[in-house]
Amino acid sequence: MPWLTVMGRAATYGRGVSTVLVAPQLLEMLARAERGESAGRGSPAFLVHVHDVQTAAAAVHAASLRMINIDENGDELEPWADTGETYTPNHVSRVHVAPPGPWVTVDSQGVFYPAMVRAMIAVLVEELQRRDVDGVVDDLPRDLEGDPWEPPPSPAPPAAPDGPRAWVITRTRRRHTTTGRMWWDWEYFTNSGGWTTDSREALMFADTPPHDLVKALIADHPRSLDFGPINSTFSRVDGHETPGSKPPLELRLDD
Repeated sequence: MPWLTVMGRAATYGRGVSTVLVAPQLLEMLARAERGESAGRGSPAFLVHVHDVQTAAAAVHAASLRMINIDENGDELEPWADTGETYTPNHVSRVHVAPPGPWVTVDSQGVFYPAMVRAMIAVLVEELQRRDVDGVVDDLPRDLEGDPWEPPPSPAPPAAPDGPRAWVITRTRRRHTTTGRMWWDWEYFTNSGGWTTDSREALMFADTPPHDLVKALIADHPRSLDFGPINSTFSRVDGHETPGSKPPLELRLDD
């Protein structure tokens, strides 16, 4: 009997390209956890029942790379937002394949966070539908074994052009977005004795790190929860910002 006909009542996600179901068993686990009851499992693990195992494995692999950034509240965090304020998984396993389909496990220290799990299911559904794969997302049976799946090699991204570099004095500063999420911004010590977020205005040292000045600044600046350690860093000094290192401009507060 085809698996699509034996799943019972399930949540269905369809966008006109493929249909992905969420198995009743997994939905029941979620419902129990959301009521504050035991889900019957600690850290989550997902099996996707499919016919096209290889294409589905690629989808699960893409989802697993995103799952590691999903926090306990179900938010998929950008690099700037992953500050440790909320918990994200310790580890997401590589994809394994078995006759029913590909599977992956998540190490969340034995805790079944319902919002995190719900967001991970949504990511699995999205990546399966992106590849036009029909399937059923289910809880992983504890006794199911499989073979590691090797993703195809990804082409190396083109190297970004480098810029001018120098030794500068840096620290991080706690800031907040318009939505209230905390993030850490980089600041650079200036020739006037202040701090700036623009590396082009930093006090620069061409050849050697300014260890003595760093020690003096540390002595003059008591530790604060709003600022990170003061260090000397060999850094680009052309105003370059690493993509993803700061929230979008419309979310930044000048605080």
